[in-house]
Amino acid sequence: MNIDLAKSRLRYEPDTGLFYWVGRPNARVAPNSVAGTVRQNGYVSITLDGKKYFAHRLAWLWMTGEMPETVDHLNCIRSDNRFANLRNVPADLNAQNIRSRTKRNTSGFLGVCEIKPGRFRASLNSGKRSVYLGLYDTPQEAHQVYLEAKRKLHKGNTL
Repeated sequence: MNIDLAKSRLRYEPDTGLFYWVGRPNARVAPNSVAGTVRQNGYVSITLDGKKYFAHRLAWLWMTGEMPETVDHLNCIRSDNRFANLRNVPADLNAQNIRSRTKRNTSGFLGVCEIKPGRFRASLNSGKRSVYLGLYDTPQEAHQVYLEAKRKLHKGNTL
């Protein structure tokens, strides 16, 4: 992506995270309207010259002049592209900033799985290994232990 091309077609407001079209990019778009579409995965994408770009990556490019490796949303809201909410981090640190459980997790708590009725295991991944944090009687207990370990072991986490 060329920063000059982006700046000739868009205007970015770092305090709101919104991009606006400069002029009228095509007949269907009103001048100075908000640019981009929220995709199904929650990220905002903007199409320039037939190519889609994520708004958070464009925001980083806009503010720093560099296309980032990975841009993390500190508050984990994928459509919140305020510059203060973005950070350029390696992919492994970005992966540490998760705040919600996966679809496979049936305990209802991040880092917790029920291994048999009434027994809940807490664990997390650190580096390339899984760290066992113990068995607990309630998912809330296991989740509390998980959060404490996450704050110590995951430097990229923002909990």
